[in-house]
Amino acid sequence: MGCYETFLPVAQKLAKQFDYKGAKWGKQVGPEGRTAPWDPTYLLHWQQPHPIFFAELEYRLKPTKATLKKWQTIVFETADYMADFPVTGKDRKYHLTPVVTANENGIGDDPAFEMAYWRWGLAKAQEWRERMGLKREAQWDKVLKNLAPLPVADGVYLYCNNWLDSYTKYNSGHPDLLGVCTFLPFVDGVDRETARRTVEKIDKEWQWANMWGWDYPWAAMAAGWDGAPDKNAPGFPDNGQWVVKWEGLKRAL
Repeated sequence: MGCYETFLPVAQKLAKQFDYKGAKWGKQVGPEGRTAPWDPTYLLHWQQPHPIFFAELEYRLKPTKATLKKWQTIVFETADYMADFPVTGKDRKYHLTPVVTANENGIGDDPAFEMAYWRWGLAKAQEWRERMGLKREAQWDKVLKNLAPLPVADGVYLYCNNWLDSYTKYNSGHPDLLGVCTFLPFVDGVDRETARRTVEKIDKEWQWANMWGWDYPWAAMAAGWDGAPDKNAPGFPDNGQWVVKWEGLKRAL
């Protein structure tokens, strides 16, 4: 996790290059922290809250002042960018635009996963300030309170606003939409029933043979999560057809 401290000056420089506050974290970075030379990587934002997520995981393991101090600058700089990047629309809501979806299917507005992750990240950064005895950051709260809603159509979440073909044209590769309620705990602005229908829609419509990498742990969470049933690998079907072995994992948030 020391990479974030090493890469912080590069992330701050990248944010400043695009005239934003804080630190913009790169995608596919080299050992010096530079982002891979591909234009869409600069529009990818699903990775932006990651340092806050990792900081929170370490704090759960070691809830000490030392942990808070270790991550303070990284968490706050990350949140400063997250509060500065959104664009105010005619609806007076804050929108994430333009962004490339985590699936890298294209450029769109207000992708569902990123909108949920933005809510979680800003709220967690405020909690981090409170743990340190600091006042809440007014701009973070303003953005958090006024973020645009997650895009919905026919009772399920969409990749991006108005991407009505999310489950036909874009139903392969990473199922970003699962992350709204599997990778992330439920946050304000995420409807449980809509999330449930989204998971069922993905299960039915997705091209599961064309998935890889982190798609499967997103769907399973082998060690469990806060509030999960107290049994081995609760994310897997309990039908007697699975034997799941794992080691060294902690429960997810």
